[in-house]
Amino acid sequence: MRKWTCPTSEEWGRYLLERDPKDRPMFEKHLAVCPYCRFTVKQLTGELQSVTRAWNSKTVQPVYYYTMSPMTLPEIEYGPHLLAAQGNNKPDRPDSIALTTPDNKFLLKAVFDSHTGDTWLYLSSDDPESARNVLIRPFGQTGEYITDDRGRVNLGKIDWPDPSRHTAEIRLPRATFVLAPPADEMQKGEVTRLTSPAGDTIRLTFSGEGRNRKLEIDIVNLANREPGSPVRIALRGPDVISIMPLSADAEPKAFFEKVRAEGKLEIYLYQ
Repeated sequence: MRKWTCPTSEEWGRYLLERDPKDRPMFEKHLAVCPYCRFTVKQLTGELQSVTRAWNSKTVQPVYYYTMSPMTLPEIEYGPHLLAAQGNNKPDRPDSIALTTPDNKFLLKAVFDSHTGDTWLYLSSDDPESARNVLIRPFGQTGEYITDDRGRVNLGKIDWPDPSRHTAEIRLPRATFVLAPPADEMQKGEVTRLTSPAGDTIRLTFSGEGRNRKLEIDIVNLANREPGSPVRIALRGPDVISIMPLSADAEPKAFFEKVRAEGKLEIYLYQ
């Protein structure tokens, strides 16, 4: 039988951010009997709710690029019963980093998983759909990552960033395309044009065969494109994501090698 003690703030953070966390019934049973943990969860929940309240109170034009900075939290006054539960010590803040966009539309939390040693990013928004397939460059790194369908990114085993690097850049897709036929069924030299509802257009050309199949993507038109700003293109298959920065040419193109997909290919354009 598992011995159950108070979860850490890291574990409570995952409980709130994951849609189907493990041990959810045990977490909820613990909340019912532990006033200290109810207080901890209330504080963590307040961070997410503040994003929703701020976003619902504003009407803004679509924005595709944000810089994120540390979220400012109000000072907390701890009651005597909470101090007693912690041996007269204030409860620790969550072992995580919380960043927000200037308009508070997005909240990004970095959480260290002490069990695996990995650092996870969780991107949240009032609209969960907008947190998917977002390009993130965290903590001043040169590498860029794309969130999954839950708004998550696993950074792996990295050094925990010092406070001077508590920043991030996020880019929302300006255009999204889906190639429904499996890439393996596309004929060599076949050219396909895909157009988004907004009028964005790309041209796909396949070459090679088998494991050497290559894909050339030409950006024919990108609506509301910012002149002189490079474009990033991402190709997502069932098992792999490839990200490629492009030049600011009038019609930039990208080349992807060893393209193999048993299902659909998803293509995202960022700027």
